[in-house]
Amino acid sequence: MSVVSASHGFKGLIGTLRNVTKGFRTLKGVLITSGIGAIALAIGAVAQAFNDSEEGQNKFAKIMGVIGSVVGNLTDKLSNLGMGIIDTFTNPVQSFKDFGKSIQDFVLGKIEQLLGGLGYLGSAFEKLFEGDFSGALKDARRGKISHCTRAQKKGKNKPARKK
Repeated sequence: MSVVSASHGFKGLIGTLRNVTKGFRTLKGVLITSGIGAIALAIGAVAQAFNDSEEGQNKFAKIMGVIGSVVGNLTDKLSNLGMGIIDTFTNPVQSFKDFGKSIQDFVLGKIEQLLGGLGYLGSAFEKLFEGDFSGALKDARRGKISHCTRAQKKGKNKPARKK
């Protein structure tokens, strides 16, 4: 094999590699324009950002912790739902009694919360019209605190999120 034929072979190889590179660029463009390709590209970019820096890895760890917590809560709720369905078929009378009691507790709990808050609110309006603005403000705050405290004790309201 001569040097000339080897150089012609390398030139042909270089031309072929250029065409392959152009083809991959075109393929990348096609993938990006399709919805699935754009999603895959976005996921790849985010994954690379998480892997490239310690800050990214820390954020990824936080996100995974939140996702794990949400999934854990969801599976707990699904488990409770499944047990409720099983109980409905294995012990229907008790299941309906428990269901009625939970509805009654929920409704009565909301009415108690409302009345507790309204009692302080009425007192606040009375003091407001008497000109006792600081007393009215205190009662309004007590009504709000009373309402929120009762709701949290019953587990019906979510606690405030920390920033």
